[in-house]
Amino acid sequence: RADAEQLIVLVSGGASALWCAPASGISLPEKRALTETLLRSGMAIGALNTVRKHLSAIKGGGLVRAAAGRRVHVYAVSDVPGDSLSEIGSGPASPDPTRFRDALDVLRAHGLERGLAPSVRAHLERGAAGEIAESLKPGDALAALCAGRVVASLDDALAAVLRAAKTHGLRA
Repeated sequence: RADAEQLIVLVSGGASALWCAPASGISLPEKRALTETLLRSGMAIGALNTVRKHLSAIKGGGLVRAAAGRRVHVYAVSDVPGDSLSEIGSGPASPDPTRFRDALDVLRAHGLERGLAPSVRAHLERGAAGEIAESLKPGDALAALCAGRVVASLDDALAAVLRAAKTHGLRA
């Protein structure tokens, strides 16, 4: 509700792909094309999310900014190793320790920098130059409005799959 005092959010696996709000100046097709390239590159999820967070209006704590001073409570079902709230769904309501420069470094390290859409490159370079606000950082006053916990971890899911396989007589 527009007059709500707080937001309660469930974030689960796949949220990064499903909850898409490109940063200003980046089109949805451009962001979709880059995401497909990132997924095909084989990079680790943390590196992929570093880039995603810096091309999004909602990821990397963007939801907290959009909540306009309301408390945000996140309950997360994790699909990422380590179960970090800043990685699950690319951390829409969590402070982000990465920076625009880190996103450019990830792209460069994977040989993807040259193939960027001009708007994506410009956005990341402007961010690295300090012309665009960084994602929500630990210690930011708005970060105090975030509360979250993992209600089911990746380990929980893997254990459940193992139990189910054994129940059906499968060797796992």
